[in-house]
Amino acid sequence: MDVVELMKWNRTYRRFKSEPVPHEVIVRAIDSARTANSAANAQVLRYTAVESPDMVERFQPLVKWAASLPPELGTPKPSEQPRAFVVVSQVLRDGEPTPFADVDLGIAAHALTMTAAAVGVGSCMMGAFSRASVERLVELPAGERARLVIALGYPDHASTIEDAPAGADLAYYLDDRHDYHVPKRSLGEVARFL
Repeated sequence: MDVVELMKWNRTYRRFKSEPVPHEVIVRAIDSARTANSAANAQVLRYTAVESPDMVERFQPLVKWAASLPPELGTPKPSEQPRAFVVVSQVLRDGEPTPFADVDLGIAAHALTMTAAAVGVGSCMMGAFSRASVERLVELPAGERARLVIALGYPDHASTIEDAPAGADLAYYLDDRHDYHVPKRSLGEVARFL
């Protein structure tokens, strides 16, 4: 699969198979995030892998799934839950985020999820989580703030990109098999070539 097709496959997944994600895959994904571009090469992001079955089970109730879907459709059942999580945190400077921290976070999260996707591991990036509880559970050091949680697992549903007509509703939806369909604006609607 070429990189463009891989990027199209690297969607948000919310139902996963029971197969564990190998430790080596998680290490490689975090290493890709670690070596990704960083503003001023400040490297303020840190990564905490949650992969032991006990810790993963304790982590599950701390994240919130798919607010735009009814819980019975957007929240994975116990047999469909992710098999690992990565908490991406940021080292604060004088108690505040560094400039371009959000840009670094996006770059690193994309590198991590694309590396996982290359071996068939799906992901869900989540900003809706109980920050204090997550930081306590993973024993985040003082001076770091949890910014993003990335769920990992082998997908148990499909997620397909569809071209959306101009002005169409862009809300993603589920079909009868509960596979995801994600409308995207056309290239002509979002890009200008001068």
